Amino acid sequence: MQVSHAPGLFLKVKENWKIILTVNLSTAIDWILIFISLKYISGSLVNCIVFGVAPLATLLLTLKSYLSKKLIIKDILVTLSICVILLILSFIYYTHTAQPLDKTYLLISISLCTISGFATGVTVITCKMLQRNNFNPLAIIKTRFILLIIASLALIAYFNIDISISYKTLFLTMLLATLFIILPSFLLQKGLETTSAVTAVIVSSSIPVITYLFQIIDPRYHI
Repeated sequence: MQVSHAPGLFLKVKENWKIILTVNLSTAIDWILIFISLKYISGSLVNCIVFGVAPLATLLLTLKSYLSKKLIIKDILVTLSICVILLILSFIYYTHTAQPLDKTYLLISISLCTISGFATGVTVITCKMLQRNNFNPLAIIKTRFILLIIASLALIAYFNIDISISYKTLFLTMLLATLFIILPSFLLQKGLETTSAVTAVIVSSSIPVITYLFQIIDPRYHI
């Protein structure tokens, strides 16, 4: 007879509710601010800022945990290099974009993306904490997006957004969510099992490059 793991997970959630709440808050803040920023600037610029700030934020938040001076110097150099490179790319994008950007909206979007970058760092750090407290990757996925779903439903209700969609659109949405949200989140958790939070975020800084490559297929693309 197979024993259900639900009670075990419930007890873990009860014991680690503060960490889980932090994971949910940082995830919700991260995603909501990114979606707001995407209304005014492109996805490649959003990712440049978010994943330029995220390694630096993660490093600053985990400084006290370093035991090796050599390792911290290496991570500082790598993190600052990534941050500088992505900021340069952002500046190049801004000065060469085909569509002029309103400076007020640009500054607001940059500020929101910066906060989102810090939230990303907090998310990775707290997910690592949950793993140290015997949460497996699947258990973390089950508890991570609850607040984001609640916040999304609240916004839909508050703004009276019509969410009626066809079965085909629903299927494609679920497929995309599985491939590009659930699966990457699961793989991130698997990666965190054998690496530090800073290293995981540093590797994630390749996302702006991947976003740039995918954006080439956009008919509005401008090099």
